[in-house]
Amino acid sequence: MKYFKENIRAIEPYKPVALSSLNRLDANESPYNIANQFTEDDIRSLLSINFNHYPDGSSNELKTAISKYSDVSEECILCGNGSDELIKIIFDSTIAPGDKILIHTPTFSQYSLNAQISNASVIEVSSKKDMSVDIDQIIKIACAEKPKLIFLCTPNNPTGSLIPLSDIEKTLENTDAFVVVDEAYFEFCGLSIADKIQKYPNLIVLRTLSKAFGLAGLRIGYLISSTTNIDFLNRVRMPYNINSFSSKLAVLALSREASIHQIVLEIIKERDRMETILNSLSGIKLYKSNGNFLFFYSDYADQIQSKLIQKNIGIRKFSSEILRNTLRITIGKSEINEIVINTIKEVLSNVQTS
Repeated sequence: MKYFKENIRAIEPYKPVALSSLNRLDANESPYNIANQFTEDDIRSLLSINFNHYPDGSSNELKTAISKYSDVSEECILCGNGSDELIKIIFDSTIAPGDKILIHTPTFSQYSLNAQISNASVIEVSSKKDMSVDIDQIIKIACAEKPKLIFLCTPNNPTGSLIPLSDIEKTLENTDAFVVVDEAYFEFCGLSIADKIQKYPNLIVLRTLSKAFGLAGLRIGYLISSTTNIDFLNRVRMPYNINSFSSKLAVLALSREASIHQIVLEIIKERDRMETILNSLSGIKLYKSNGNFLFFYSDYADQIQSKLIQKNIGIRKFSSEILRNTLRITIGKSEINEIVINTIKEVLSNVQTS
């Protein structure tokens, strides 16, 4: 114990949910396995990989595919072992002990975790009552506190709230910080700030293939920024950070953009259907979501989670004070979603008539 740094000893270790036979609606994964679309030629191309050789250290083939998909120059792309590695690269490149970062809360926990590892201070700006992000307050506090990094997650995890592009630009123009915009769920809302990377030298955009593309098991993320920023970020990226197998599979998935688009549309359709039904129920407060999940408050959150587990469905219940009695449910396939809806109705009916 004494050999570990004090700030590391203070970290509460992350404990992923154990894999089980549960229908997993707790991690915002895609319910569709794109591997089912791979052909025999695709399989042969995977088997042709020379596994005795290190992978392409620059991920050139993958960057070419991402460039085509994102309509961004390859020189403006950095690939990572999931967005988590890219967040760490940003911290390693910019943050020294004692520096500050600013986040809106609630949001993705990896930002504050990396700050703690880096011995940086975290400035938290609470969201509004409707869970929208208070940009004016972020700018006001950023001007006073001078954080080096500002993280804006849009659509936000776990709330699903969307930050207007005009508010992101307002933050870029009125603060002296690197603004990191996490667009992990952007395919489900269609809005992106990535086309502004040349206009704003303080802009970094994070994305992933884990959500819309359903490649969570491969750990592929990418970052979009100016060529100058990419050059500096590349200096701390570990060599060969993406393995050959994941890279090739990601390229194959990116070549099926039309299929992915149809999957996204189906998930959005189910999200909107569930949202309409749940909004009609008393006993829950549903927040507008722009991701592949729903987020709501209920005094009966424990009962809802327990009853769904009995029906072999796992969902995410949050324990922090700011998120007390809130649940996040990933959008699954229609038959699973129907079980979720009927179970919530059952729980609310039972508690309200008892």
